[in-house]
Amino acid sequence: MSDFLTVLQFTWVPFVGAAFFSLTAAPLGALLSLRDEILLGLALPPVGAAAIVLAVMLGVDPEASFPLYASAVAAILAVSLVLPGRGGQRMSTRWRAVWLVGVFCAGDAAALLMGAASPRVEAHVHDMLRGEVLAMDRVELAGFVLLTILALALAWRFRGWLYALALDQEGLVIRHERGGQRLVRLFRVASALIIAAGVIWVGPLLTLGFLAIPTLMWERRARGLGALAGGVIALGLVGTLAGFTTAIAVDMPPVPVVIAALFVVGLAASALAGRRRA
Repeated sequence: MSDFLTVLQFTWVPFVGAAFFSLTAAPLGALLSLRDEILLGLALPPVGAAAIVLAVMLGVDPEASFPLYASAVAAILAVSLVLPGRGGQRMSTRWRAVWLVGVFCAGDAAALLMGAASPRVEAHVHDMLRGEVLAMDRVELAGFVLLTILALALAWRFRGWLYALALDQEGLVIRHERGGQRLVRLFRVASALIIAAGVIWVGPLLTLGFLAIPTLMWERRARGLGALAGGVIALGLVGTLAGFTTAIAVDMPPVPVVIAALFVVGLAASALAGRRRA
């Protein structure tokens, strides 16, 4: 027990950071799934990782979080805005999915190749390239927590707009014209900000896990959009807490253990919900 508490003293900052990140990443994944854009969300973290690695190669201080974060946001936003919308005339749904898989592979390969080609990059972003949690300092954690709380408050305040955006973007744009188009652009920006934050502070692998696994485990069990949002947030948070504590207890890397915990917690919650409805 004493060893557990000793390790926790050194890991509580990324622990808390990952827990708070799950509160925004998991519902973002649910919204992307409802919009039939989950592949877009999964393709973007490697793009952000490649942008961070490129910035370090070009001379940006690896400890300078803000310019690295800005690089990741710019790259993610550029890709998400350039890609035609789902069901657009320029690209079928099937071909768009293939294109997104290509973006995922290209981003991941670019990050790995640049990391291997530059000893400077390898020395500073090795943990990120392996999918490990990047430690943030206490000041960054405080800002991250405040921004997360602000994002959740705004999402709750405008949840009706977000639900409409998730279920019927075309109808929203027709009814509100410029307002609807502005909301679509704001959603892209918010998605880029959240995903880039995950890439730089908790790593690409855990970002992918938060976007996909809670929705995978809970979407078909949820009764209503509010239940879906609340359920994926709960699964993400409980999975993070269970995964981190287990990783510390068994002396294993936290990220893969958290990923495993998300599946275990999701399966348990799904089974429990199924019994209650039986």
